[in-house]
Amino acid sequence: MAALAKFVQQNIRYVAIELGVGRRPGRTAAVDIFHHRYGDCKDKATLMGTMLNEIGIDSYYCDYQFRARVPSVRTLRANSRVRSCHHRDIKLPDSANDPSLVAVVCSTRNWARILFFRSDDDMTPFGRLRGALQDNFGLLVAPDGGELYNLPMLPAALTGV
Repeated sequence: MAALAKFVQQNIRYVAIELGVGRRPGRTAAVDIFHHRYGDCKDKATLMGTMLNEIGIDSYYCDYQFRARVPSVRTLRANSRVRSCHHRDIKLPDSANDPSLVAVVCSTRNWARILFFRSDDDMTPFGRLRGALQDNFGLLVAPDGGELYNLPMLPAALTGV
């Protein structure tokens, strides 16, 4: 997992074109993203999900919310007041007991451990969470529905950029 995360963070350039409501939707073909070696956060999430699936690890699309601290789905929409970013969060296998993976919560739906991961953040180590995202909210989208999570607050010594 960590090797895939490092590859996507460091070898797929983050390129985003945002033009208000007309912004470009994410690409669905991971092979195109891999071949061209660039993409926005939706593209990097698509590629990361495909790569994890290839090695038998489940991951889910997640929309992280910045700024507003109101726990509602309405505030998670990308608009002028709230900044959203789209990522893949990883369902950790029961055998994954690495103490460096600290950005983890337990799902109330299926009791799976979920590792929050930003594939477009090459400054924050795998398993940790950027300070601006801590104690905010994330909407995890799984095949059987969504779940609103309170992102963990990590000790200062483990906080990313």
